Amino acid sequence: MNLDSTESAQSETLIDFDEAIRMRHDLDHLEDEITRTAGHINAIDYHFIKLLADFDEKQGWVGTGIKSFAHWLNWKCGLGQLEAREKVRVARCLRTLPLIDEAFRCGEISYSKVRAITRVANP
Repeated sequence: MNLDSTESAQSETLIDFDEAIRMRHDLDHLEDEITRTAGHINAIDYHFIKLLADFDEKQGWVGTGIKSFAHWLNWKCGLGQLEAREKVRVARCLRTLPLIDEAFRCGEISYSKVRAITRVANP
């Protein structure tokens, strides 16, 4: 190997290393954005569930032609029937599960996990 090819290989290694550092920085930034956004989604999910619980408690959904709260959610919010039933079920369950409610409020667990836990949790 001659001197020119050695210098060229070293230069390419430095460029590759610098590019790898830039890529890692970009990936770290994307990871931070993803996890921050997930936190925002969890906070919004919690807020939405609490609004549903309050609306349900006050029976704000009751009206002519409305078969259920899930039916109202389907009509007014465009949720699918299954999703609407699950949201209502979770909202009602959280009333009797303060530790799970608090963990959800604090962002320690996501809606997906709350949904699974409330299927088996007892007050």
